[in-house]
Amino acid sequence: MNKIEVIAFYLPQYHTTKENDMWYGKGFTEWTNVRAAQPQFPGHRQPVIPGELGYYNLRDAQVRVRQAELAREAGISAFCYYHYWFGNGRQMLETPLNEVVTSQKPDFPFCVCWANHTWYKKTWDADRSVLDKTPLLTVHYGNEEDWIMHFNALLPIFKDKRYYRIDNKLVFVFYRLEAIPHIEQMQQCWQCLARENGLPEFYFMSYVDDVARLRNKIHSTCEKKILCCKSAIDSLGTHVIIRKGSRLVRMLASQIFNQSLNVHDYADVRHLLLSNCFMDENVVPTLLPNFDNTPRRGKGAMILKNATPEQFYLHCKEVFNCVRHKTQPIVFLKSWNEWGEGNYIEPDALYGKGYLTALKNAINEFQNSDNNLTRSCLRILIVGSTNRHKYFAPFITEQADALKSKGIIIDYFAINKKGWLGYMMALFALKKKIRHFTPNIVHAHYGLSGVLATLQNKVPVVVTYHGSDINESDVYRYSRLAIKRSSWNIFVSQRTLEIVDPKEHYSLLPCGINIPAFPTETEIVTLCHHVFQPGYKHVLFAGAFDNEIKDPELARKTIELHNQTSHIKAQLIELKGYTRYQVNTLMYTADALLLTSKTEGSPQVIKEAMACGCPIVSVDVGDVSERLSGIDGCYVTKLHTPQALASLLQQALAFNGRTEARKRILSMELTNDCIAEQLLKIYQQVMQLNTPI
Repeated sequence: MNKIEVIAFYLPQYHTTKENDMWYGKGFTEWTNVRAAQPQFPGHRQPVIPGELGYYNLRDAQVRVRQAELAREAGISAFCYYHYWFGNGRQMLETPLNEVVTSQKPDFPFCVCWANHTWYKKTWDADRSVLDKTPLLTVHYGNEEDWIMHFNALLPIFKDKRYYRIDNKLVFVFYRLEAIPHIEQMQQCWQCLARENGLPEFYFMSYVDDVARLRNKIHSTCEKKILCCKSAIDSLGTHVIIRKGSRLVRMLASQIFNQSLNVHDYADVRHLLLSNCFMDENVVPTLLPNFDNTPRRGKGAMILKNATPEQFYLHCKEVFNCVRHKTQPIVFLKSWNEWGEGNYIEPDALYGKGYLTALKNAINEFQNSDNNLTRSCLRILIVGSTNRHKYFAPFITEQADALKSKGIIIDYFAINKKGWLGYMMALFALKKKIRHFTPNIVHAHYGLSGVLATLQNKVPVVVTYHGSDINESDVYRYSRLAIKRSSWNIFVSQRTLEIVDPKEHYSLLPCGINIPAFPTETEIVTLCHHVFQPGYKHVLFAGAFDNEIKDPELARKTIELHNQTSHIKAQLIELKGYTRYQVNTLMYTADALLLTSKTEGSPQVIKEAMACGCPIVSVDVGDVSERLSGIDGCYVTKLHTPQALASLLQQALAFNGRTEARKRILSMELTNDCIAEQLLKIYQQVMQLNTPI
């Protein structure tokens, strides 16, 4: 496996400048705001106090050396210094990096990010309830003459042997690529200047803080896009509904409520810091350990509370898993030392080296694990209808539980109304659910749910068809529409697959089962005493008596004919109203299971009976023949008649023992654990097919 590279954005502030003395008062640094921060609510951890490095001065070479030591210990590969060029030779905060170059210390890699944005002095005027933004320095984008001047100002930095490279190219990051006019000509100019000065080519990268910005074609001028998903949290409101782009509204409302309105628990929103775009080869993910810009914004702050090292460790694992399959696993960290935004990884007074240790542990775990794309970055939204008790079918939730056990984040969207109109009425709620949960994939069960899922048009959709949605003509028309619109289609049996005959992007994958534990003698006696009639053979009906698709009338006639022609009497028992464990107990103790369905896909009840060793008699529907072929004590007929079934039932009841069908379940890998592994492979294929770049 290729070594993961973590590059940390580095703020070269924390030293006095004549400009800051003039704008904010003599001796001002970022630490001034950090020290003065006030708690915005009970339990709010402000001001934040730095740890072993203290309120350092970046003009101190020993501080820079110690920072590099800490970064190297944590597994960080390089610092990416913010570089402030405003045109016509005007720079700000360039001194720390210039001193790193001239002193040749510390011996630690670095690169540069041109933070090309206007500097403002932002103050809240309580009397006028207005956020004042006074421009201090504006970026002036010049022509070729300015590009050459800019390049030459950085030339000693580019020539430094410590300058960080990818593919032996000099890494240079644009913070706001879209704002730079004639960017392609500038890049070409710099490439020529690099060659003239005996340097390798540039490896241009662009920073993007919103997934939507990835669609801008201008980013194709760079080799990679660095994506940070913090804007997904910025758009949320807590106490009132305040959406993205309403920063001024948030500031006004915060005065009314007398505290910050944009407060979120890190654990609750951690999933928003992920994107399926992270898996694209041309996208570089960004880690965000914490964020609380109270020192800069006061009541207008965005606060991630409870952003602990433990939570950051989980976040690192999730992000690293998104790059595990890449030829160049690279991740940026935002940030090393943005103390004014509560966005740092340096030691602090509360956690010490906690964030650094969390990163180090996540990197070590990544390097020591196998090369399979692991799962904690995946978020799957299960969409389907529920029963009258508003529960999903057990085979759906058990499949989801198996995925959860492999680290997948699962959530559900339940469709509680029936019919085409009832499903379509759920579209608005589904879009809202997707907006908040931000799944990588929507996995719908049954065709009509699949149609609804595809109408949201944002997230790729996988649909599993369970048989009735293919075999029944009145609902098959919806399934055909879902098949055309979805990213991937899963069919649970060969027969349903042959009916549809899809050309691409499909799989044959039945639902799995959980292998049940053997019930105790007490459990058997207690349940069977209430269910089984003494003196009878006990036959379980594979369904409910009120479900016409299961053809209960054929089952009753089969039992009647059997009782008329055999001295061994049989009792037909409806499998309805029992818990999952009770059903398994009945299957372990019953004499046979009878399935008489008119149509099926891949009936779960057959697989469950197999796992319990229960003899089976069934009509030939779905994949029953494939599952039961060659198993003693299991019988299948193509004839849907009482005569054919009664004859086989007599053989099953005479079998007088448990079958070896459990071994078939294991050999055919029909457990939920095995099926979950197959689903993960499908999800990976879908993610690769649906990357937006």
